Amino acid sequence: MSLGGLVQALVQLPFLRGFRLEGRWHPAFLPALLRMGPFAFTTSLRQFLNLVLTNILTRYPPAAVTGFYNAEVVFQMVLGLFATSPAIALFPRMSTLKGEDLGRFLRGPFQRLSLVLALLGGLLTGLAPFVVVLLFGLFGPLTPENRAYSAEVLAALGLAVLPWGVNTFFLRGLYALGKVREAVTASALVFLLNTLGYWLLRDAGLFLLNLSTALAGYLGLFLYLFRLEREGVGVGYVPPTCCALPGGASGGGARAPFGEPLPEFLPPGSPPSPPPGGLRGWGALPACRLGLGLPLKALAKGLLGGNRGV
Repeated sequence: MSLGGLVQALVQLPFLRGFRLEGRWHPAFLPALLRMGPFAFTTSLRQFLNLVLTNILTRYPPAAVTGFYNAEVVFQMVLGLFATSPAIALFPRMSTLKGEDLGRFLRGPFQRLSLVLALLGGLLTGLAPFVVVLLFGLFGPLTPENRAYSAEVLAALGLAVLPWGVNTFFLRGLYALGKVREAVTASALVFLLNTLGYWLLRDAGLFLLNLSTALAGYLGLFLYLFRLEREGVGVGYVPPTCCALPGGASGGGARAPFGEPLPEFLPPGSPPSPPPGGLRGWGALPACRLGLGLPLKALAKGLLGGNRGV
């Protein structure tokens, strides 16, 4: 991580020629500093949640902690690439818009990226064992226990990709409006709901325990929508929540890459699930598309051709 930061700094140096730092105070410093504190708090709440969950995981086998951190790395990587990075890129433009103008500006990115997040979350849920082996088993020792726990947690966190990714945009929308108190309040409420879910489901198994992250994320999604609506920012679009169903359909048939079903995904005494779990998940996608009336072709063209409405 430190090496990566150093490389990023070196890449930027040629473009900073001719510029120099000034020691004078600027009036914009104070508003920026006042926003940085709450923003750092709201963006780091996930780390506090990890501390809470790590404490709860002490009641599980030691391999469960490793499995959680393996799944958390994948979860944060997906959010960083497909939610945080686009939100940071759009934030400067958000800050110049208000009301309906901001709502119209956000509608296009929300429609496109929420669909991408839903599909990625479904794939993580349905193909969790394969993702774990591909990312961790090929580059180091991965015991059967670590593999099973990592896949179980990743399957649950896959369902949280959509709400937490979309909430990243909504949170920055509130900050763009200057509604710092509302942003902090909403983030803190999601944090408390997630913590409450951890406590209530602490003995329910790793899948249900981490499913509380998805549930808190969906509650936060509608809370952010309500907050933005009160500020006159009508997004006018509900993300395709049900697009995660293809992953859920394949998640019931999650199997290890070597053919044996993962016991953590199956209730005691249940027969083995059909082998093509991932194929069943992709087969559910057209049905989901017809049921929701999603314009997948138009959205795909928008993704490939860029957002001309922005």
